[in-house]
Amino acid sequence: MIYMLNNIKYFMASLVITIAIAIPQKSQAMEVENKEASTSTCFADFSPDIKGIIVQECFFDQCDTFGNINNLKFVCKEWKGIVETINTPLINNPFYHSPLNLEESCLLDLFCKGKLIYKKDNTEIEFCIAKLTNPLAGTFDLSKFGDAGNNFSIHTGYRTGKKAENVNKVEIWLAPRFIIKKELETSAYHFKDIFSNWKPNMKVALFWTWGGWDTLNWYDYLISENSNNLSKNNAYELWKKSTAHYALHPHVHPYCTFLLGPTFTSLVSCFVFKSKQVLETITQG
Repeated sequence: MIYMLNNIKYFMASLVITIAIAIPQKSQAMEVENKEASTSTCFADFSPDIKGIIVQECFFDQCDTFGNINNLKFVCKEWKGIVETINTPLINNPFYHSPLNLEESCLLDLFCKGKLIYKKDNTEIEFCIAKLTNPLAGTFDLSKFGDAGNNFSIHTGYRTGKKAENVNKVEIWLAPRFIIKKELETSAYHFKDIFSNWKPNMKVALFWTWGGWDTLNWYDYLISENSNNLSKNNAYELWKKSTAHYALHPHVHPYCTFLLGPTFTSLVSCFVFKSKQVLETITQG
């Protein structure tokens, strides 16, 4: 039974996504063009349980590919109503202070499936985001990597203030877009002037800052890479592609490289972020 439901939900998810993207026409027009459609199984004919599976899988698939669920509104009138009705903030989450809607919950799930990977010589160590005490505001334990933990720290979420333990370190932040969007008018206000250029399908951004700086507006950022591109480069190579937020403050990259020396560069180069999409591709290959 479980196997059959899995087949149904993945088949229907793919079918609905194809309809949403390739032929976003009104359901009435499709019925006029193809009278035989009335004899086939419609979405309305499924039981509530199967409908729920289909909707959730489609939400997840759209969030994974596009970073939002907007395309689903164009499947038909019924789906437009479903999207507008179900996507309300009703889902409590232990990692966030207020309920998340279904789209946000899917994006959180995708983010939690990502990993930070340390690779050097024949050694490879994985850090699962989902295993952090709080995946939206966590810190990876770099203590076992020699000087790495003394020179920089790697976190999930975004910087909200100075940390005493990081005043002489570079801070690297893996930030999911949907959380910054939710808090753009409050604790994430220092990202407002770059957010309009941050596209929804770029679900995760990287930020670098010097832990000793007081101002939150001083940071380097990379918001233009999708999950696949982020996974192709190590943290140092990605940093070289970043942009300084304010022209009047020192670019974090040369500033910190000068302060910490070549050892710092080689250590940062050992870390790679892998998204859920990339990990699935590796597994299937």
